[in-house]
Amino acid sequence: PPPEIALAEELMGAETDEDRRTMLQAHAEEITPEFLSMLSSLLNQLEQQPEQQEIFQRLQEVYRAALRFSMQANLKKK
Repeated sequence: PPPEIALAEELMGAETDEDRRTMLQAHAEEITPEFLSMLSSLLNQLEQQPEQQEIFQRLQEVYRAALRFSMQANLKKK
């Protein structure tokens, strides 16, 4: 899969929020507006598929964590 999808899958596999934060820090340069946009697009697609609810929920957790991480990183730059 493309690197963005592989990263999303890796983040979805995190067992805890702390594990996910550690992964986000390790991949900080890859957490770009484009990555967040791709996650948002995937969420929109999955939302239309009730049989994919579990994946949708895990991806939603990843999106929220990545968005929070990105916002915090942007605040530190200022």
